[in-house]
Amino acid sequence: MIGRCAQSVVLISEAAERVKFVLGVKFVCFQRVNKILAFHGEITNLYYRSYAGSRKRDFELVGNTPMLREQLNSSMKDAMRAKEERALATIRLILAALKDRDIAARGNGNQDGIEEPEILSLLQTMIKQRNESIRMYEEGGRLELAEQEREEIEVIERFMPKQLDGGELETAVNEAIKEIGAADMKDMGRTMALLKERYPGRMDFSKASGLVRAVLA
Repeated sequence: MIGRCAQSVVLISEAAERVKFVLGVKFVCFQRVNKILAFHGEITNLYYRSYAGSRKRDFELVGNTPMLREQLNSSMKDAMRAKEERALATIRLILAALKDRDIAARGNGNQDGIEEPEILSLLQTMIKQRNESIRMYEEGGRLELAEQEREEIEVIERFMPKQLDGGELETAVNEAIKEIGAADMKDMGRTMALLKERYPGRMDFSKASGLVRAVLA
């Protein structure tokens, strides 16, 4: 029963995120999206209470990266106590997406769920999606929705390490290129693979890709 409920939470989360983005871009029926997200929040909260009561854990996701997972769970409880609605809703979305990845990982034989680099990659993806939404909303004059996306980004960034930027990013790229002896564009894939392995969640890989391309081209 709990497993089916968990899967329902994940499906509702994914549907809500997709509907929010698509309808936001088309600027129609946004109130319907809010209702979907509110419903998702109610279902998630129901599952959270049920799971906590039966397993004595608060939406705890068992895996091999307890520090980040525990931080997410602890922050969710703090947000509930403080009645921080934006933080609570955003952390629930993170946990639902993480649960989805864990289920997929277990289906592939990894019973511990995804590892921390993959969690950080998930957070980066969520930030990228919201930055894209911000651009769409601003182009359409929906500034209040753009601000909501910024608030969600601020919450997600709480769980990420310090990002490499400017000179640090260039240094990391140059060191990776030198380490593997990259000489031309054929080595770009190996260079990016090394950067993703070494700096999970710590750099904007689209920017890093541009830097690698500029050096190897």
